[in-house]
Formats: sequence, structure tokens, C-alpha cells
Amino acid sequence: MPRLRARHARGLRRLLAGAAVLEVGDAELAELQRDSSIAHISGDLPVNAGMAVTNKVTAAETVWQGTSGGLLGLFSTPGYTGRGVGVAILDSGIAPHTALDSRVVTHVNLVSGESTYSDLFGHGTHIAGIVGGNTTAASRVTTTYSGGSAPAVSLIDVRGTTAPRRPVRPCSGGSRRRATRR
Repeated sequence: MPRLRARHARGLRRLLAGAAVLEVGDAELAELQRDSSIAHISGDLPVNAGMAVTNKVTAAETVWQGTSGGLLGLFSTPGYTGRGVGVAILDSGIAPHTALDSRVVTHVNLVSGESTYSDLFGHGTHIAGIVGGNTTAASRVTTTYSGGSAPAVSLIDVRGTTAPRRPVRPCSGGSRRRATRR
């Protein structure tokens, strides 16, 4: 990494463990691609939201509404929203969040030597939102998000991952590249 840092100091945006985030032009990128000491280069490509339409793809909204049909409604089905069902989220924990209301019914910490139930990564809280989030958190961001797949489910927080050594923030913008040392 010292050689990479020296050659591309102007475009250096961040040093990571065994990697660097660089903002480079076409000529510098071509030079990096020829460098045999670099194992991998990945572009800072556009990211598109996908979860906003997941309930449409899985037809979750149809399941919430139920169906009517048959003679005198004999073959109809009630709507299902997850009410009365508990789902365990085995991940990095679940932090308090407006999208989850008070539906986290219990916390279990399987990490030795740590007593916190907090989500130190944010991933477990994100997964809990996919499973059972409501529309509150996203209402000012997008109108296409209609909640998690089961918006009335009870959530059971099972924390099974430890805290990171240091926070890593994703990079954004421009034509940045991440170079990983061999």
C-alpha cells in the first residue's frame, strides 16, 4: 500500500485494511490495471434501490388483503400480515427503530463477553425491516415502500455477531476504484 499511496496520493480517498479507495482518471486506471501487485479493482458503480418493490414482486400486498371467492365466500382466505407470528432474526442485533415500532418482543445475545443487545453493524436492523418494517421510516424518502413482507410480525432479536474493529463507511460518487493488494 505505501507504493500505491505514493503514486496516487492526489486521488487517494481512503485507506482500508489491505485496500485503498482512489479517484482516478482513465490513464491512471489503465496503469493500475497493468500493475501485477493489485489483485482486484472494482468500480464505484451506481446502486439502485431494490427493496422498494420487493412486496410487489413477492405479491405480499395481495397476501395482506386476502382473497374472496367461491359460493358464499367458502373458498376465501383472510389477509395475513404476520400478526400472531414470531420471527427470530439471527444477525447483528436489532436496534430500536421507528419502522419496527415496539414489535421486538425479546433480545438474546449469543456473543461471549458482550452484554449489549445493540446492533453495532446495522445489518440485523435492516433485515428486521425487510421482514417486518412499517412504512413510517421511509415515508419521507419514497412512497413505493409499503413495509416489510410481514408488517405485523413479532420480532425476536438473536444477536450472533461481534462488534467490528472499526467502522467502515461505503464510498460514493465519482469514478472511485477500490484496489486490493495481492
